[in-house]
Amino acid sequence: MHLINIGNSKGIRLSKNLINKYHFEDGLDLIENDDGIKLIPLKKKLRKGWNEFFSKYHDQVDVDLEFLEFDIERWCEEL
Repeated sequence: MHLINIGNSKGIRLSKNLINKYHFEDGLDLIENDDGIKLIPLKKKLRKGWNEFFSKYHDQVDVDLEFLEFDIERWCEEL
């Protein structure tokens, strides 16, 4: 696979078959490790919309800030 120029950066081109096979339609996450990189489908953010909700209803709900700051996505990946 060759790198392609994208502005001042370099990139790779994935075929439509690979995008569909690995469900990269919404994007992908890149995970670095000692052996290289791993591409995984972009996951839905578990707390998407929470900021807007709590901004709107902050005076009507009890907010546990320690819970909100906990990185649940990383915790799920470590299981």
